Amino acid sequence: MMDLELLCNTIENMDQKEFDRTIAKEWARAIKGLTLVYDNDVDKSKKMMILSAMAAAHVDGKFTQGEFRQVGSLIDNATGSNVTYEDTKDLIERIITDYNSEEELVQGVYRKLLKVDPDAAASYVIFLVFICCADGDACWKEKKWIKNIYE
Repeated sequence: MMDLELLCNTIENMDQKEFDRTIAKEWARAIKGLTLVYDNDVDKSKKMMILSAMAAAHVDGKFTQGEFRQVGSLIDNATGSNVTYEDTKDLIERIITDYNSEEELVQGVYRKLLKVDPDAAASYVIFLVFICCADGDACWKEKKWIKNIYE
């Protein structure tokens, strides 16, 4: 996998259009692999991606507008509703409450994906990096969390 620091810098310097196009591509690749993990259950695969995105957005304890733009749109698409920043922040704080459990959840998904589709596993991690970089600055805590997922 590409050096994490270089990947973060590349993502943080993308314009919004390129960011959106690339994260959508990584999302689709990861979903394709997750459908293999979850016996072709696309809804469950999407929910796992949303939970993973919420975990990534919560790592540093700050939920930013940039993260909301990405995570909120995922929740909107999955539920058919239109969530606000505060709704999404409250949802993340209710669901993603413990650092160890969120890391374990994401590591578990990554390991399952790695067994069935290594390319999808890589896309999953890259997708998470995009969420961490959505505010334009992935902090050391977010980078350490990402490294813990795939190492």
